Amino acid sequence: MGLARRQCIMKHRVAFCGFASPTVFYIACNRNGVEYIPGQCITITHPDNSSSSGVYNIASSPRNNKHLEFYIKIFENEKGGVSKALSNVVIGNEIELSEPHGDFTPGKDCEDQKYVYIATGAGISPFLSALGYYSHNPLMILHGGKTQADCIEGWRLKTDYNCKFAVSQEETRFPKKITEWFSELPTNDSKIKYYICGADSMIIDNVQYLSDHGVTYDKIQTEYYHATR
Repeated sequence: MGLARRQCIMKHRVAFCGFASPTVFYIACNRNGVEYIPGQCITITHPDNSSSSGVYNIASSPRNNKHLEFYIKIFENEKGGVSKALSNVVIGNEIELSEPHGDFTPGKDCEDQKYVYIATGAGISPFLSALGYYSHNPLMILHGGKTQADCIEGWRLKTDYNCKFAVSQEETRFPKKITEWFSELPTNDSKIKYYICGADSMIIDNVQYLSDHGVTYDKIQTEYYHATR
């Protein structure tokens, strides 16, 4: 994620919130007419410390006229503590949001491209926004998390899309690492574009695998998911 250009700060009231998993907090706040492209980010200011902020991809579709939705990964040792502070907000609180920004826009040219979406944890957020807005069906969606619950909305999407999951810290029927699915990635079609959002180590492994199998870098777009800035 790039740094926010905070041209305008607005206060938005929290309409819904709660834990999506033990380490991920969900917030839906009033949209207040904000316009954005699926995949873009918003900077959220620390509720109690205006000098600290986090950058989060919007998870809701622009078709949602009422709310902006976010999945906040909670980092215990995070500098500034913004994610932990955000996990303490309650319905009715006001939070400060910047204008949307960023050029990670999966699905934007879906009429001319084929897509593969790859994410870990809350990195699924930009893909949820795109899938709720564009009329397209990615060739594959890979989603990894530490626990089964960390594969947030993927569980709902699996009946509608070709989703494959990895769960690293629980015994499940899924593989431990998302890299175990790489051999099933389609790499022989120049019309496929790959969007990757999540942990830096996963992104590095994935880009290396794709490039080793003939995918050119112009077909790969990445978004490093670590909210604190």
